[in-house]
Amino acid sequence: MNQKTTYIALAVAVAGVITGASAQAQNPNFTPGDLVLGFRATGGIGSGTVVEASLGDTATVFRDATTNLVNIVNIGSLLDSTYGIGAGNAIAWYERTDLAFGAAGCWSNSNPATNLQNGDPEQTIYATKARATVGANEFAKNSTFTTISSGTNLIAAANNMVAMNQKIETGSSTAVSTFPTSELNTWEDFNPMLGSTQQAAFGGAIAAGVQQFFAVGNYGTYQVGIAEGALDLYRAGIANGSLSGQYTSTAATRAGEFQGTIVIDNTGSVSFNVTTASVPEPTSAVLLGSGLLGLIARRRRSVA
Repeated sequence: MNQKTTYIALAVAVAGVITGASAQAQNPNFTPGDLVLGFRATGGIGSGTVVEASLGDTATVFRDATTNLVNIVNIGSLLDSTYGIGAGNAIAWYERTDLAFGAAGCWSNSNPATNLQNGDPEQTIYATKARATVGANEFAKNSTFTTISSGTNLIAAANNMVAMNQKIETGSSTAVSTFPTSELNTWEDFNPMLGSTQQAAFGGAIAAGVQQFFAVGNYGTYQVGIAEGALDLYRAGIANGSLSGQYTSTAATRAGEFQGTIVIDNTGSVSFNVTTASVPEPTSAVLLGSGLLGLIARRRRSVA
């Protein structure tokens, strides 16, 4: 799979955010609509740098996934040299309580939406929610979560994602990269966390925020292995069926549909877990099976 990188943005309107379709990509490693994984430290070593990696097309890779995707990309060396022991830190990057990561993507912000890419109309956004509980079984794919409160908030999110994507489209040609936080409109400026002003402006969608903080200890066991962090990925967009050939979905307009869980381990390997359980709604995160009782007792990970 071709791996790529980009800036992304969410939630609040900023100076310089554009409307309309994005410019033609110049970076051969990036295509508008890629799901972008970003890391940022809120303090300490590496706080002046964001690490970003594109994981592939939001629709064809993640929306359409029917099996687990193992080791989509491995960025352990870069995370270590930016935030970990390799950068002079006393602890590993995955043990830092001030290091957060999240993912999001959008292929176009055009309004009104009149075009499709891989079945997704413009303004279709993909964003993550920090996972508070861990289990070997996941929610049912395409079950729904919080609905974005208005079309204005959906368009704002799409606008900012596209604006940030243009940095990598025109300013980089690398697959996985670091960027200084001193630049305008970088990852840490827009990706919401619980209680943040960005989250409020985003209409409460993906309610626990796009990013999750790492913490001491591991986060639990998934089908794809031990997780140091886990993010549930959701898709939200305009009314279904309004465009010929649009991806078929039963979700309401702007409702977040669960797609799967992004997992990262202590080597920096990023995987995507789509194995599902018969759980109707992500809002009732239930650990299934008596074998998980030991996992609950061992769990040391907490989510900021």
